Amino acid sequence: MNPLALALLLLWASPIGVGPQGAGGGASGPAAQAPAPVLSLLPLDPDRALAGAASGEVRRYALDARPPAFEVLVRLRGAVTALAQSPAGPCAGTDAGAIVLLPGDPGGAPRSLGRHPGGVRALLCHQGLLFSAGGDGVVRAWDLAGQGEAGRLEGHEGPVTGLALARGLLWSVGWDRTLRGWKLERRIRATKKRPSRAAGKEVARVVAGERELTAVCAVGDALATACWDGGLRRWDVRKRRPRPRDLPRRPHQEWVRALASRDGLLAAAAPAESAVLLCDGDRSPRVVSLAQAPSALAFVGERLLAGRFDGGVDWVPLDPPGGAK
Repeated sequence: MNPLALALLLLWASPIGVGPQGAGGGASGPAAQAPAPVLSLLPLDPDRALAGAASGEVRRYALDARPPAFEVLVRLRGAVTALAQSPAGPCAGTDAGAIVLLPGDPGGAPRSLGRHPGGVRALLCHQGLLFSAGGDGVVRAWDLAGQGEAGRLEGHEGPVTGLALARGLLWSVGWDRTLRGWKLERRIRATKKRPSRAAGKEVARVVAGERELTAVCAVGDALATACWDGGLRRWDVRKRRPRPRDLPRRPHQEWVRALASRDGLLAAAAPAESAVLLCDGDRSPRVVSLAQAPSALAFVGERLLAGRFDGGVDWVPLDPPGGAK
């Protein structure tokens, strides 16, 4: 593995915060120092996206600029490892465990929704609750009105690294190599006198890799998982026990960090290879080499945006060389 990529991974996985504390914002990039690695992305509309950085910054990018320009929306304690959209607005999670509702404009204060022990690895909104995957091996549900923890899903051994929705179930992956499906059995909505409560049970579980799993993503009605060893799998989840379809291996494959999908096209960030892998169906992944190692991915409309370990963001070309489909 590329030594720089490994060092940056260890920084991202660290359970302690690495960014400055504060709720201020408004500074425009580039900053005096080189921007910290982008660890998470969230599209807002076709021309704007949020990026969470290892420094604790949440940056708002204007994507119609060349190169994309950003302003710092807020600074949090700890690396911003996860971003998610919710009915209440964009939310962020950090490796220090903070879970916040982000302000609408620079200078605004984030509103705390809770704290996840062991740090946040992924966020996902489902049935009006915000779910966090944590380093403590638990998936926790949070009330968006700020009334704290609404429930938890326990079963993983070791950090939970990814969350996805498919066929009405919440799915999670983790360092224990398992893919698990959860069904929410009870949902009590908040009132002025009663906080939200939710309960769920595990309805599916399968060992999904030879090494630790790093990400999961819905691809239509199916799922895709990524593994520390670079392996990619698609999963048919129409039945109780998910059925795998290994995607063809590629030469010298290594760690895959992030997944994103649109219209059946799966994109995977392979930072040790400084590449994005594009997988359409069961064909071998098409390797798109980049000048800088990708650390996060998100589809913004029809385009694919990559966050980079050097702190920037850039568009990933989706068409093969020559424009052939």
